[in-house]
Amino acid sequence: MPGPARAAANWPPMRKEAGMSDTDLQQRIRERAYAIWQAEGCPEGRAAAHWELARRLEEEREEYLDVVVDAQQRKFLTEMRGGTNLLRVELGRWKGEQLEERTCSFCAMGLIEDEPHALLECSAYYRERRQLFSEILQSTRYDMEKMKMDQDWLLQMLLGVSCSEKNQRAAIQTLVAKFLGTLFRTRAKLLQAAQG
Repeated sequence: MPGPARAAANWPPMRKEAGMSDTDLQQRIRERAYAIWQAEGCPEGRAAAHWELARRLEEEREEYLDVVVDAQQRKFLTEMRGGTNLLRVELGRWKGEQLEERTCSFCAMGLIEDEPHALLECSAYYRERRQLFSEILQSTRYDMEKMKMDQDWLLQMLLGVSCSEKNQRAAIQTLVAKFLGTLFRTRAKLLQAAQG
């Protein structure tokens, strides 16, 4: 049985943070260019190339990398945003499974275990998802429950892309990263119970 229409995972890179001075950005670029120069063995005549690479890397730096403090939670959020996570959609690809074979083992919906399914639909994480939505509502006044029908908007909000207010975006990114930590711990326990 096919699930709801899936939203395209189009997460544009964040640009210069609101409130960041040009001096702060220039300092970060300078430090990164220096690190690149050192990593390349301190070659002469490449300063402009190092500066340009550092500028691109700093201006395109994803904001959540500085917002989510817990390294493991940041890793889970990075993997979820990049599609390189431990969900069946990815693990099945490694094993050569057809896409339609990569269904969720934890709910009876018969849907592919992909990012939208894990974040929005899987009943195995129902309580955790409700807690996440409640915490987001308390922190930001965004009512995610009311927006369930618009998966594209909801996915982008949960991954911190669509929210235009920096403090609210940071709160959402932090809460979602915490939720993903819980999701993947719960998933590991369910897999272990099924195998043993």
